[in-house]
Parts: sequence; C-alpha cells; structure tokens
Amino acid sequence: MAIVASSSKQITPFDRMYVEGTNALKDRGDNALMLFVTCTGVPPHVIDSAEFRVFCSTLNATIV
Repeated sequence: MAIVASSSKQITPFDRMYVEGTNALKDRGDNALMLFVTCTGVPPHVIDSAEFRVFCSTLNATIV
C-alpha cells in the first residue's frame, strides 16, 4: 500500500526505507563526529573553519 503525499506523489516502501536509511546514516555520522571532536580535543576554531565544513560536506553531500 502506497502513501499519497499532499503533492499526490506516490511514496513507495522503498522511498520510506531510503529516507530512514539516510536518517540513520546521518545520525551515526553526527555521533561519530561528536565523539571525535570531544574525545580528541580538536580546537573549536578547526570546527568553525571553512575547510572543515567543505571536508564534512564531501563525505556525504546528501545528508549534510
């Protein structure tokens, strides 16, 4: 059974699984990044740098 969104686009079970998988990947990535930053003592100015943001966005551009 497909769910109909307000734009009348059919959302298939595959679409739902893809979104859930993407969300799970983002959650794991966010957690890993948080542990890396807090456990290694990375200075805050590194996290705020444009270069670090570019690095993070290249890891998985669909979830950043």
